[in-house]
Amino acid sequence: MKLIISGIMLTLLCLLGGCDDKLEVQQAYDFSLTSWYLQKTISPDETVEIRLTLNRSGNYEEAGYQIGYIQMEGSGEVYDKKKVYLVNREMQPLDSIAELDDSDPCRQVFTLFYHNRSSKNAEIKFVIADNFHFDWHADDLYKACYMDKNYKAIQEAIDAAETPKDIEGILKRYTLYIEDDLLNGPLVKKSTSPMSNMAHSLEIECKQKLLKDLRYLNRLLQSETVSERIRPQEAPRQEIVPVKEKKKTGPRLR
Repeated sequence: MKLIISGIMLTLLCLLGGCDDKLEVQQAYDFSLTSWYLQKTISPDETVEIRLTLNRSGNYEEAGYQIGYIQMEGSGEVYDKKKVYLVNREMQPLDSIAELDDSDPCRQVFTLFYHNRSSKNAEIKFVIADNFHFDWHADDLYKACYMDKNYKAIQEAIDAAETPKDIEGILKRYTLYIEDDLLNGPLVKKSTSPMSNMAHSLEIECKQKLLKDLRYLNRLLQSETVSERIRPQEAPRQEIVPVKEKKKTGPRLR
């Protein structure tokens, strides 16, 4: 199982006071989410324990945190010690996680479990945000992973192609699929989860970028220079020399 933890680290300053005297009060601090060692592989129907720690550079009493996860590959379930399940692509208050150890406000420890429901590789990402900026800002990470996943799928299909015509057909099919999805799919996902809505918007951005790249590759493939380079080299023709037949002669006279 591949576990990626994405922490949203923010530093916000609140200025209070009159015209002359300004009091600078730091209410939000940098924070991160870390995990203990995780096993590299997980079998179907297996459950693994995920020990997580919220590390804070300072403590502000009114600060609150939200946690969520994204199932990038495979399928499975995430839950806490009381079997309360987290919902994929939705955030929930960190203090609702069972047996959260917040005795040290700057180092809060909690445990989650992941139950694998797939025979494929499992990849999940945890995201954490504070109440000063609830929006999900791991957009660059999410887009990079989404693009990488699609580029790999296209590359695998091209690697299996035998001729330039096959490659052209593969690129055309991917192009038509994305065009149809962008034209006929919903532009906005009307979900109660801000995180899910954001993920949908990011996927549309990624599809637009993929479409541009695929169109460029198609034009590149159809150019004469590239076509000549990828055209399989023909074996040099060998001139066929007819075999001379030996003249049949009678028995030699002695």
